[in-house]
Amino acid sequence: MLDFGCGYGYFKKKLLNNKKIKVINFDIVKELTEIENWKKEKFDYFIATQVFVCFKKKKLNKLLLDLKKNKIFE
Repeated sequence: MLDFGCGYGYFKKKLLNNKKIKVINFDIVKELTEIENWKKEKFDYFIATQVFVCFKKKKLNKLLLDLKKNKIFE
């Protein structure tokens, strides 16, 4: 599971005791992210809480196309 725009990683902290779910934190703020490039990661679920409001329409469309390429949704 990829937490896109994770901020301080509260979602991952809530699931810390659940060993069945692996959460990867990604944020544009380097101090908050665990990975450099989310496109190179393998994940089954994509979580984005309150992050899309920060995107302009063109960038959001690109993000959704990138997700589609990764076969996250069709």
